[in-house]
Amino acid sequence: MVLELYFDGWIIEYRLRGEERLIVVLDAQAMQNSGWKVHLEPRVAVNIPARLQDRIGGKLVEAAETLAELIPRRNPFWRTEQGVQLRTEGWQVEYRVDLEGERIFVLAASRKP
Repeated sequence: MVLELYFDGWIIEYRLRGEERLIVVLDAQAMQNSGWKVHLEPRVAVNIPARLQDRIGGKLVEAAETLAELIPRRNPFWRTEQGVQLRTEGWQVEYRVDLEGERIFVLAASRKP
């Protein structure tokens, strides 16, 4: 099984070889800075372990970029309370996308098995 680690602006793909207690790095790439910024309020950040915040932030950026590609700028979706949710890494994250400012506001996060 290939795993991914998001660390300090890098995406690292690796495989664990338990019998030998080895971590085998398969690939490492710098994450591209798309211009999107994730705003995670302190009251929400305390709920998400620090080791997952970058990884979840990366997935939020991917989701926002996809929404921006699929939904026209003039669509009422961008002017309303969106109520968008992302389920990843065992977490449910509620967020809002500011298309013009390329910002993602995390509104809430909770553990969802």
